[in-house]
Amino acid sequence: MKKLIPVLFLSLLLLVGCSGSGPAQTVANLYKAAVDHDTESFVKIMSHFEEDVIGYEEEAMDDIASMVIDAGGIDKMNITEVNKNNIIDEASEFLTDEYGENWHVVSADLGDEVYFVWVLHELDGNYYVVSGDDLSKDEFLK
Repeated sequence: MKKLIPVLFLSLLLLVGCSGSGPAQTVANLYKAAVDHDTESFVKIMSHFEEDVIGYEEEAMDDIASMVIDAGGIDKMNITEVNKNNIIDEASEFLTDEYGENWHVVSADLGDEVYFVWVLHELDGNYYVVSGDDLSKDEFLK
């Protein structure tokens, strides 16, 4: 039993370390919270959104869950962090002015060459969605 406890503890650490909590994972968690109607997780991730979500959580979750359903599921959405060097200069400059260097862009493929592009702000090691919009690649990539 004494040998089992350290093994379980190390396994737990490995699981936590590998589960990822970066920008792309945060967006995946947002989609999952919307689909699962997990209001607490959804509101936490959206707590810094440019428009107030409080009071409109259910409607926002339904809209985002619809995106997931229309795309065929979270695993089909190719949720990826976009390298800052690949973002058009005007957008990059605006985001840097607004959030300093602590901003990240994540895209989710909605199909038909349309992407939902999320902007996240990193604060104290946590990522928060601050804005989002559906765009074509040429509207946000160089």
